[in-house]
Amino acid sequence: MKRCPKCNSTFTNDSLKYCFDDGATLTSDVPRFDRDAETLKGATLQPGTIGLEVVVQLEGKGRQIFRNDQFAGTRGEGRGLEGFQLRLDPPVEGLSLKYMAHLEGIGDKTAREGEWLGARKGESCRLEGFSVELTGPLAESYNVSYMAHIRGLSDTAVFKNGDYCGTRKRGLRVEGVQVSLSPVSEAARLTNDPPRFGAEAETPKNVPTQPEMSPQDIIMEIADHLRKTVSPGEQTLIRFEPLTGLRLSITQISEHFIAAAERADCEVIDKTGTRSTVRRQPTQLIRA
Repeated sequence: MKRCPKCNSTFTNDSLKYCFDDGATLTSDVPRFDRDAETLKGATLQPGTIGLEVVVQLEGKGRQIFRNDQFAGTRGEGRGLEGFQLRLDPPVEGLSLKYMAHLEGIGDKTAREGEWLGARKGESCRLEGFSVELTGPLAESYNVSYMAHIRGLSDTAVFKNGDYCGTRKRGLRVEGVQVSLSPVSEAARLTNDPPRFGAEAETPKNVPTQPEMSPQDIIMEIADHLRKTVSPGEQTLIRFEPLTGLRLSITQISEHFIAAAERADCEVIDKTGTRSTVRRQPTQLIRA
């Protein structure tokens, strides 16, 4: 049982050292508060996995603690996530986390491992999307994968290593998230094939070649992705690696990206061989 000497908030996780709200060092001389019955139930680490603590604040339920690869939140209950915190547990020397969230009415906010991101105690705000990335000398040796359940859109696809998951400025709340941290397999290093969500990738026996697509088809595929990803009036970083799920190679994406951006009414701010920052033209209102 832990208590904050400044705000008197209490926490059930005896491994916590600092208060979510004010960063004060916690003391351990008070009774525990009740946590959700399903929280941490059966949460045991398998050999070779990385310990990850996920703290979320659920609308109407308060803060709850989950572990690596557990779904943190609800589905179909109408409860939005109002904030979250990530922490390696136990810590891994040479590895750390950095994460961001888009909060309705506030915008994009970032935090580093162990920092609370979102509504404070007694506050309310809507989490519309987020991203997580790894930092430190060992960052290339691990993958962080994540998905979200969004009100009105169901579960998202799986994103990883800093790619944005969710929406912006559409009023759609994130109701739950699932974050998984795992080592990068040697096969994944060699083939650039990301591990499966929540588990290390199997060694591929036959890596399929890219299907033949016409330049026009490639441009249409990328443009359609940009229309779905970039909201009008927004500036967004697009990493090319997730687009390989469209059956395109990084080279194909890079070669045709500018033409595709133009078709999607996006302005290319800058571009490298693996990523680009684009701004989509705002929607123009037609007056009668």
